[in-house]
Amino acid sequence: MLALSSAPLNAIRSWPKPEPKRKTSPPSPPSSRSLPAPPVIVSSPSPPPSVSLPASPDSVSSPS
Repeated sequence: MLALSSAPLNAIRSWPKPEPKRKTSPPSPPSSRSLPAPPVIVSSPSPPPSVSLPASPDSVSSPS
């Protein structure tokens, strides 16, 4: 998963380079870079918690 997230980051880094030349898009790249960044970090911790959730139901079905 880490490798996949690094790929998009590289593509985003190449965008800001051509944009600054236009002077009109400089503000665009910065905001788009910070937006995708947080989501990626939030999705990482998400999977672990979901694994512990199914664990509880399993234990409940065992005794029954």
